[in-house]
Amino acid sequence: MDKQSKKHCITIFFLEIIFWIIIISFLFQSDITQDEEFEDIREQLNIVPIPDEKNVTDNSYHHNNIISNERNRVYIKNDPEEFKEIINANTIWTDNKIHSRNDTDTLIEITPQNHTVTPGSSFTISVFCTPSQPITSFIFSISYNTSFIQPNSVSEGDIFNAYSSFFNAGTINNSTGKILSVHGSILGSENTSNSGYLAHINFTAQQVIGNTSIILFNVNVTNESTYLSLKLVNGSVQIIELNNQYIVLSNELPIDNSSNISILHNNVSINITDPENQLINWTIQGTNIQPNGQNEDTNGIKTALINLPLPYNSTITWYVNATDTSTWTNKSYKFTTRDIFTAHSPINFSALAGSATHITLTWIQGKNADMTYIEWNSVPTWNQGERHTTTKHGAGTRPIRSIASYMLQQVK
Repeated sequence: MDKQSKKHCITIFFLEIIFWIIIISFLFQSDITQDEEFEDIREQLNIVPIPDEKNVTDNSYHHNNIISNERNRVYIKNDPEEFKEIINANTIWTDNKIHSRNDTDTLIEITPQNHTVTPGSSFTISVFCTPSQPITSFIFSISYNTSFIQPNSVSEGDIFNAYSSFFNAGTINNSTGKILSVHGSILGSENTSNSGYLAHINFTAQQVIGNTSIILFNVNVTNESTYLSLKLVNGSVQIIELNNQYIVLSNELPIDNSSNISILHNNVSINITDPENQLINWTIQGTNIQPNGQNEDTNGIKTALINLPLPYNSTITWYVNATDTSTWTNKSYKFTTRDIFTAHSPINFSALAGSATHITLTWIQGKNADMTYIEWNSVPTWNQGERHTTTKHGAGTRPIRSIASYMLQQVK
């Protein structure tokens, strides 16, 4: 090769090197420019990258604040203005893509969206679906804060009730605060466009006060061939301290501290009222009282029977306990039975013979007497209790037949 040819080859070689350097620099610069351009947009719109699934804990990763995170680059069209318009049009993250919201989205929502409960109470939220087109299957996961709420169970909704279907309640993991992969599908070739519940989830509120969120993630709904565009609506739970009013006890019988109560009085009673109409657990017990009570009862008059006869001149104490599971109300009552009386003889006594075999007696009951005891016989004298007897409460008239003699005695 002559000297001129060698010089030509060297020139071409260097030109190729310069060409590739220019190409590589352009690509590198283009990549940097694109990243910087979208980073500026991200900052302007206050957008954060989608985090790993395990870090999704609150609403900051929902609605307008979610974009794809692939090498810290937005995963959407390259035109910044169009990107702004899409984000501002209220987009949503699902199926690893950005979807714009519109009337054709299938709606998946927590219902009720806002729930107010008290510490320790159980409550149920549901996941509801409004299809934009016929659907055949679904899958979703939920995240929650275990310091505020913890799920007890997941049960099937009604959206596929009209069809042969399959349902899986997913996996509850209270250590991570997630219910993973709740899913269901219609078996066979059928589908449904009807709205309905995908699932119902029962939670227990913890012994704290505050607000927390129930967040849908990894949600997919399909028709026979593809995933549908979705609109997700999360839920929130507010745990409040209930200003619970105490149960009211009233209208006790016998009246508290009453006296001279009959030894044959057969029950005690009390009106128990919860001002918020919550269910009541109550008991009544006491001296000579047959214990009585009921759980989850409603407002009203509650009674307990007394063991009879009661002793004379005695103080009977009875107790009422009532709770609505949040507050307790208890109170004791007492009454005193009457003294033993000395019965006086009947007064204004008269006997009228109607015939040889018929006599009519009239009298007024004596003081401190409970009843009048009457005996009759065919002989002039006899021992008490040997022949015909009868009793009569209070004053009155008593015809006696086939009689020769009679006696009246007042009984206490």
